[in-house]
Amino acid sequence: MNRTLNAFETAFDRLAAGYFLVIALGVAAAIVGVVL
Repeated sequence: MNRTLNAFETAFDRLAAGYFLVIALGVAAAIVGVVL
């Protein structure tokens, strides 16, 4: 049970990190689009 919870937590952390990266890239692209 604890091992499963730990695996789920790791997967969630990876998902959150990837989601944050996508948002950061989207914001950067929007800023570049406005500047150019």
